[in-house]
Amino acid sequence: MEDMRNKVIFGGIYEANPSKICSSTDRINGYDQHYGLFVPVFNQKTGKVHMVDTYKIDMYCNYENAIKKLKQFSESGAYTISKAYSEYYYNTSPVLAESNFHLFTFLGNLEDYHEVSKRDYVEYEDADKINNIYLGFEWKYPSGSYLVKNGAKKSQLRILQGLNYLISGNCSFHTFWDLEEFEKNLKKYEESESVDEESISNFKKTLEKAKKYLELKEEYKRFCQELDSRSRKG
Repeated sequence: MEDMRNKVIFGGIYEANPSKICSSTDRINGYDQHYGLFVPVFNQKTGKVHMVDTYKIDMYCNYENAIKKLKQFSESGAYTISKAYSEYYYNTSPVLAESNFHLFTFLGNLEDYHEVSKRDYVEYEDADKINNIYLGFEWKYPSGSYLVKNGAKKSQLRILQGLNYLISGNCSFHTFWDLEEFEKNLKKYEESESVDEESISNFKKTLEKAKKYLELKEEYKRFCQELDSRSRKG
């Protein structure tokens, strides 16, 4: 029998539908004690590898230390497996075998990623990022971690799309500095090799709309100051 430790990456994160990996007597029906995210855990007492739903793992540390803990599961994790079995009604911590290995989709080796803010996350290409990653129970609640590949570069188009969304939806919360930043990134995008003309047109419309709004806002502010000055003199 092949050692399943050679088939998985400890410190990696996997995805699976919990209802498909439960035993026939433990089918999930409206059950919510799971994330559908799994990590491999080696049981040093039985010599078997289990895939444990991260909902059932205690992880009270930062991202770097969480990776260290997950990698240590390659040597011993009997307690974690036992806890996952005994403290939850349904078992979503199956023994990994050739027959169910195909049910788990590898999302990435966590050592190859780093955490970013939700705001920065939107500025990277889809191929370079994964989100809503829970490394333990209520990890970074409520949205989990936003992860980006080490060395990945921000997409100029994604930067503009993010700024466009913020400015077009919340003009009143922005300043001329925000628009200068938007205009600077728009110019960079126009000079890049891959340009979407429709996007550029939409970005320019947003820019002009926001500029006009802020100009009117400044004009109104000056008007109010003038009225206040007159009332004091009177």
